[in-house]
Amino acid sequence: MTSGSWNDLWSDGKCREHWTKPDPTVVQLVPKLKQERVDTVLDIGCGIGRHVVLLATERFRAYAIDSSLEAAKQCRNWLIQSQLSATVGIGEVQSLPHPAESCDFVLCWNVIYHSTLRGMTEALCEIERVLRPEGLLCLTLNSTRNRHCGLGTEVEPDTFDNPDKIDGQHLHHYSDEGDVRALLSTFRIESLDEAEQGYAGNLLSGSWHWTILARRRHK
Repeated sequence: MTSGSWNDLWSDGKCREHWTKPDPTVVQLVPKLKQERVDTVLDIGCGIGRHVVLLATERFRAYAIDSSLEAAKQCRNWLIQSQLSATVGIGEVQSLPHPAESCDFVLCWNVIYHSTLRGMTEALCEIERVLRPEGLLCLTLNSTRNRHCGLGTEVEPDTFDNPDKIDGQHLHHYSDEGDVRALLSTFRIESLDEAEQGYAGNLLSGSWHWTILARRRHK
């Protein structure tokens, strides 16, 4: 499939097939969330809903948002078919339709790196706004070890426009550890892991990402 918009990608059945299984990292995080008595969760950039369905199944009060109308439609349909309840909206991470300090946990999986560094910083400020003090954030970022890093046109340091990628209509920023820690300087990082990511339930060679668990500090 050629590069397309999010609506194009989520309209394609073969593409959707690759994003039906929740990532094991998120699955393994559920007991910690329950131990901390997390109630309200927000999945930013939910796609067709693989993690929203998981969180709703685990009886969290689940909210989700995506910039794609098609993704939101697919997510709502999946929830209905599963007889689950969650609120799914349309919007951008830089302007979340949620009150300040209204979320106990925010999941942002493979989302904010589709931007410039300034856009990523704005997104993290908005996530910090909606998290309650000591609330948890699970975030993924592209690693500079990723096989796509350096391909395409560099629009600013470590940010590339690469139309040859399937999601090539969107920018990709790649981070080393120093960049990750600078981006999350207002959070308290609890874990920081660099590893190849799964795709369609299988490990994808060269798909290096950072997975970060961080906590919002008290102001």
